[in-house]
Amino acid sequence: VTNGDLRYATNAAGSWGVFFAPDLFAGLMTSLSIDSNNKAHISYYDTTNGDLKYATNASGSWVLSTLDSAGTVGQWTSIAVTGTVTTQVHISYYDVTNFDLKYATNASGSWVYTTLDSAGTVGYWTSIALDSNSISMAHISYYDVTNLDLKYATNASGSWVYSTVDSAGMVGDWTSIALDSNN
Repeated sequence: VTNGDLRYATNAAGSWGVFFAPDLFAGLMTSLSIDSNNKAHISYYDTTNGDLKYATNASGSWVLSTLDSAGTVGQWTSIAVTGTVTTQVHISYYDVTNFDLKYATNASGSWVYTTLDSAGTVGYWTSIALDSNSISMAHISYYDVTNLDLKYATNASGSWVYSTVDSAGMVGDWTSIALDSNN
């Protein structure tokens, strides 16, 4: 917060080292995933430009990219990566401009951005996990602000399906999702 930086700390080399992203006032609402080659993938919100950003050291040096810049997008990101030959990245996030849950992936080889849920104000506090049966099957938990509910979205059946998990009172803030070995 003091310097407005995105920072990444690791002791993978045996002692602690810190990477500083050059983006000013970037690095809020971060999420981190490590690939099968022990490389870092970070999604984050750029407050200066209102964009979804992505940083990775998969090539051996840090590369920062703006992924989605259509309006104010990228809050409450969650990232998951998979793949052994080529890393496929999956990111869930909130579209502030349209009040929607969005999803970005490069599973097809290029980045694709999809609005998943647009029923009211939805997509706060997203969390994403990937199905081990298929590298492109995602499971996302998120908060429905309009109805104050915990919601869940998945494409495990081949198309996106949305459901309300809990609607008893005001529930679903700060979600987190994980899958066991049976998905």
